[in-house]
Amino acid sequence: MEKYQCVLVGKNRDEKDSDIKRLMRVLSRLWDGKLAEEWCTNDATNMLYKIINLQTFPAEFMVFIERGYVDRVYRDIYYHHYASRHFSQPRNCLRLFFFKGTDQMSLLASENMQELLIGVSVIQPNGIVGRSYWNPKYFLEPGSYVRTADFTATILGRKLHIKAFPYTMQDREATTCAEVTVLNLIDYYSQSYPEYHSILLSDIEIVEARHSAERIFPSHGMNYADVARSLTQVGLSPRIYDARCSKLTKRTVNRYIYYYVESGIPFGIAVESSEHGVLHSMVCIGHGSRNRKMDENLAVNYLTKEETSDHKVKIQNCWIFNSADLYNTFIVMDDNARPYQTVGLKSATNQWTFPDAKKEPTEEVKGKTREITEYAVRQLCVPFYKRVFLEVDGAAEVFVSVLTSRIGFHQTMCRKDCCTEYTKVGETKENPLIIRMFLASSRTFLSYRMQTLDTMDINKMDDKIIEVYQNLYCPRFVWVCELYTQKTFVSDEPSAIGEIVVDATSRCTDNMGALVLLHYPHYITYRDTDSNWIDLEYNEQWAENWVPFKQFQGNLHDFSK
Repeated sequence: MEKYQCVLVGKNRDEKDSDIKRLMRVLSRLWDGKLAEEWCTNDATNMLYKIINLQTFPAEFMVFIERGYVDRVYRDIYYHHYASRHFSQPRNCLRLFFFKGTDQMSLLASENMQELLIGVSVIQPNGIVGRSYWNPKYFLEPGSYVRTADFTATILGRKLHIKAFPYTMQDREATTCAEVTVLNLIDYYSQSYPEYHSILLSDIEIVEARHSAERIFPSHGMNYADVARSLTQVGLSPRIYDARCSKLTKRTVNRYIYYYVESGIPFGIAVESSEHGVLHSMVCIGHGSRNRKMDENLAVNYLTKEETSDHKVKIQNCWIFNSADLYNTFIVMDDNARPYQTVGLKSATNQWTFPDAKKEPTEEVKGKTREITEYAVRQLCVPFYKRVFLEVDGAAEVFVSVLTSRIGFHQTMCRKDCCTEYTKVGETKENPLIIRMFLASSRTFLSYRMQTLDTMDINKMDDKIIEVYQNLYCPRFVWVCELYTQKTFVSDEPSAIGEIVVDATSRCTDNMGALVLLHYPHYITYRDTDSNWIDLEYNEQWAENWVPFKQFQGNLHDFSK
């Protein structure tokens, strides 16, 4: 019997229902004791039906089945639980490879198997979709950005790479949504960074058993304290934010979600159903397109004191608009929905809204308005690198302190005639200074920034600016606050007019002492490793040639293009 078999060629969207049922009948024949009728109504069938019926999914595709696949996640569950049962259950899985196109012979002879790969999905004997990796471009709407890792899969002796985020369904026995959240996060982090190792469900259960007063199998779910403990086992340093805490307003929680998404940090979100009151966990991995219209009423005025030439104190307006308020759609991996599900976020009510998981496929095909399910955000579990000590609230405080100090944006722009174009920015709420905050590794940040500066015309950006970035001392992670005007931000290709870089390994009480770099139009200054923040004034340099520079996009990627 051949190891691989092409079992399905889809050519017509109107026949997707029969295609999936035919595929499930083939799967049922490969496992003894599995009825075709049972496999045509299980969770895997319903999920594949949702995926294939997406408008963004290729109309023409092929499915290859790999028999006898040993999936490490399912095999771990099998030996720890299913093997103890009286009636036997298969210990091997089936793995499905989805390719674009319908010409099987051309695909096998082609060197472009990599480019034609849509996704790889494991089907477990218990009738659910196991560990799967899907190409995001077949799921995302235009303008969506997500974080992925590079995974590999071998078919017919060829190793194929796919950039994806792990997706798994819960079986409601060994795994619930919380366990799936942990497994997906650890699968991503262990694949992306060598300092984190992979663990399996049995390892998670050991951690959970230490703090549980009752049995853990069958699983009744995990709270986010258990989720955080499990993430700690692999070397991560998680932080839990509770939306019900009096210190966190609804808008603050919404901004936190955006900050960490823009930082390229996949994290868990616990939500509560507004209809049934049931808690559910999912992983947030990206965001949708930003709103084109800015609400001026969301701008905040941070008054600054400015000393005049006659030694009098002048109160100056500093209107700041936070770009996080322009994003209200996010991309999540929800085990109850299809991969890369887009959800909406209502800022006023702090609720996620997305299509009803059970009714989405039928209503998408018929073109009807889909029903909406609402969830209130309850907790965030953000896995940090262990040396990141400055959290988002501390970073935001530093940025505001800088912008309202004597080295703030307006005060600096008023010092030179070459900056008169920017002296009015931030004086009114109709013309605010727009900020964009994110966390980044210094290696990724500086590499992206140098690539941007190197591609500029040599007469547009002064060498002084480039040399500072080339020789800048940075910690492993930095918080960055990019600065924009309305004109440079709302364009199709946003360009920053400056940025503030802060040490993410500093204490939250360091404030101005955490500054690493200050970059404004025609102006730049920095700190050396053995100096204090006062030396920023001594290291300042003015550049005659200067232009706005490209927005940093090194953390997330747009797969919809």
